[in-house]
Amino acid sequence: MMMIAFGICYYSVRTKIPLSVETPLLRRMLHIGLFAFLGQAVGTVLLQFDTLCVSGIMKNAEATGIYNTAALAYQQLIALVGGILYTVFPYVAKHRDDLPLLRRRYWELSSKLFILSAAGGIGAWFAAPIFFPILGRDFAASVGPFRILVVGSLFRAQYVLVNTYLDALGRTDVTFMTGLLAMVSNIVLNLVFIPRWGVPGAAWATVISLFSAWWFAKRRFII
Repeated sequence: MMMIAFGICYYSVRTKIPLSVETPLLRRMLHIGLFAFLGQAVGTVLLQFDTLCVSGIMKNAEATGIYNTAALAYQQLIALVGGILYTVFPYVAKHRDDLPLLRRRYWELSSKLFILSAAGGIGAWFAAPIFFPILGRDFAASVGPFRILVVGSLFRAQYVLVNTYLDALGRTDVTFMTGLLAMVSNIVLNLVFIPRWGVPGAAWATVISLFSAWWFAKRRFII
């Protein structure tokens, strides 16, 4: 409903409200803003869909809780690299007309980000059997899916990096399409994997979806 309401507002501004100053620029801003909004909406769905699938397909409250705990813990791993990503946007916006420079800088940041996120992931991998039981004996079952999702955190960090570049370059349409790709692939993979492998299948669906979305977004920026 929010997407529909935003689309109606966007259409109204473009067609019914008189724009006397810098109309092409305002339309460009609305175009970027619309796809940025849709991209955020798709990303929110992506983060929640695995848990919804586990609940809807397995119809097991315990399994849902196990996966949801693992997913919430995995989502915090991005905080390890968040500080770097926050500084990327203004740098890219400042040098948006120098794509060769941005591409060189991207590869530098990508390699360093991978090392940092891998180090954090390895630490989280070994800490998981200690951390989850602290919350309660039943939470120990979250270790398995969490360790699978740790692999996905490597791709998620890279995905956020390239999307930050694309957003700063005004290509929110591409970030929306990559998010949509991730969501659709996640839906399909969950429907295939969960009935066969249960909670681990949901985790692998997320990993594969993040990898495919990152690969598509990277190719759009690099090429």
